[in-house]
Amino acid sequence: LHWFEGDFQAVLACQRLWAFVESGKMPLRTLLAYFHAAEGDVDRASQLVEGVMEDTPGHLLGSLGSFFIHALRGQKEAALGAVTEDLKKATWWDDMWPILMADSYSMIGELDEPFHWLDHAVEFGVTNTAYLHEYDPFLGNLRAEKRFAGLMSKASELSQSFSRLVDLEDLV
Repeated sequence: LHWFEGDFQAVLACQRLWAFVESGKMPLRTLLAYFHAAEGDVDRASQLVEGVMEDTPGHLLGSLGSFFIHALRGQKEAALGAVTEDLKKATWWDDMWPILMADSYSMIGELDEPFHWLDHAVEFGVTNTAYLHEYDPFLGNLRAEKRFAGLMSKASELSQSFSRLVDLEDLV
């Protein structure tokens, strides 16, 4: 809940959860890196991703983390070099990892790819327009684009249709 309200400090305050994730050397540390990056701690984010890559070489979240960290640091060629067909295929079948793909492409100024990934995330059910429109700290350069407004409209419509489905189920 804190994540989607843009309260990254509150997410990071879940210390028992993150201590567990770190102690187990879990690839999920890439998500923790995202939250540190959102709070401006690029060095800590980089350390976490490097740990994932070292402890679980070849894991999807290490590759995604590498793309994200290079993009965060403005290292466009290195970022694009981290994107493999395997990474694209693996992240395509998730609801949230496409957001990190979009964030990373956005940070390096690739303006078509983020929309490809965001559209897919919305189709997959990510309809939190407040997060995408206001809180995601890495999509700033997309928000002025006309395509972004269209995407937010699509997400809002899907969200409303989901709400209507829930209301109809309550009647049954």
